[in-house]
Amino acid sequence: MIMRILLFYIFLFHTSQGKYFNSTLWSNFVKLEPHAFNISDIEVSRAGRIVNGNIAKAGQFKEFVLMFVRRSTGTVQCGGCLIGTKWVMTAKHCTNSAISIDLRFGVINRNFYDQRTYATGLVFSNIADMSLILLQDQIKTTYLTKPAQLPSNANNVLASEVVTACGLGLENQFTNYVSVYLQWTRLKVMSNAEAERMYGSDAVNQNIMCTVGSSDVGNSFASTCSGDSGSPVFATINGQFVVVGIVSFGTGSCDKGYPTCHVRVDSQLSTISRYIQ
Repeated sequence: MIMRILLFYIFLFHTSQGKYFNSTLWSNFVKLEPHAFNISDIEVSRAGRIVNGNIAKAGQFKEFVLMFVRRSTGTVQCGGCLIGTKWVMTAKHCTNSAISIDLRFGVINRNFYDQRTYATGLVFSNIADMSLILLQDQIKTTYLTKPAQLPSNANNVLASEVVTACGLGLENQFTNYVSVYLQWTRLKVMSNAEAERMYGSDAVNQNIMCTVGSSDVGNSFASTCSGDSGSPVFATINGQFVVVGIVSFGTGSCDKGYPTCHVRVDSQLSTISRYIQ
């Protein structure tokens, strides 16, 4: 009887720490320091930013999260997506070697946000460029902030469909200054076979969705590139604005019309759903 009680409490402890899903596909829970730190000297991840985009209106992208990730080597800016009230989804390469993460919600520009908290820990995929961040505080739904709508297993975005990306990174590849305002652009999904010709089959697999700018939906040279890594990509599915991708990688020449690639959210949905319940 004592042993049963002990095992029950061990189960509860692991559940509270996000460890209840034991799989070689995802890491165990990693604890982080949930406190403020100096962000005056940030670096911008060179994997994602919005180029040739539009300035977002207040509350247009309530799901977007601005993140500052402290490492022993300095601080990096990335984007993220609020899922549930205590979890943020982002790119794994944004959280690699993280010591602390400062997160801002309801972002209109770099100097104005609705809510702020810190990470207490994270888990990350071993097969895709995705991390889930556990927050110190519960995030409230407001006119500027709300959790994203996740796709169903059937919401597989197909080639030629239109998606919307948003982010707060560099405005062009020739500057180190990040955008003051949250920006967005519409992009077209391309087939993986087409994307493989540029990036190879090792980079482009069933977990990846690649996009390209198009004059049909906006600007042929619109793109995601540096500073927007981890930011959400949305599609309108059955009238719902659904997060379908997380900005992952592209070329260094982001204003040349080259494709950029994102982790498909539906490819990791079974694990995401377990953590945010």
